[in-house]
Amino acid sequence: MISPEGENLGEMTREEGLKKAQEQGLDLVVVNQKADPPVAKILELKKFIYEKKKQKQQSLRGKKKKTQELKQLRFKPNIGPHDLEIRLKRAREFLEDGNKIKFIVQFLGRQITHKKVGEAKINQILSALEDIAEVEKEPWFEGKRLMVIVRPK
Repeated sequence: MISPEGENLGEMTREEGLKKAQEQGLDLVVVNQKADPPVAKILELKKFIYEKKKQKQQSLRGKKKKTQELKQLRFKPNIGPHDLEIRLKRAREFLEDGNKIKFIVQFLGRQITHKKVGEAKINQILSALEDIAEVEKEPWFEGKRLMVIVRPK
């Protein structure tokens, strides 16, 4: 038996525990049924239920922490300098949030014959982000797409 202040009152029968709880205007709650003998505490039941519910919500919140996501940024090999700056700015935001980024250079039609242009854009991006990012997967081709994955340092 545990008092409302947290003191150990020793072993007693259920009837004795109920009597002590009623004298104080509180409830007798079994805290640990599996213990031998079971542990009971004198406390206010509504407050106990509220605190248990609050603990459960906090533990669920801890499990829902943000995991690392894979963001995609696409562009064509002939992207303009200003548009590329905007993509780089957005990439920095993603990296600062702790996300990985997959850069995709999409070649259309006969643009695929000029692979060097796409590779140059990828190298330009990697050099601009080298202070906060590192290459996770080296650039590779998949059909008419050139891709690279970077992660925050």
